[in-house]
Amino acid sequence: MKELAGEKYVLPSVRESEQFKKAINQQKTLDELGYADLAYPFDVLVEKLAKTIE
Repeated sequence: MKELAGEKYVLPSVRESEQFKKAINQQKTLDELGYADLAYPFDVLVEKLAKTIE
């Protein structure tokens, strides 16, 4: 995909997980629930969005 779209436009995949549902239902972050590694795709997205608005 990176070859086709370019690395700038490719984001890490988000795996469906019970931990995401649990975080949403409890209104907590993945980090607060002890699953900081699952937040990686969102961290990358926030980083890329922040660069576009600077």
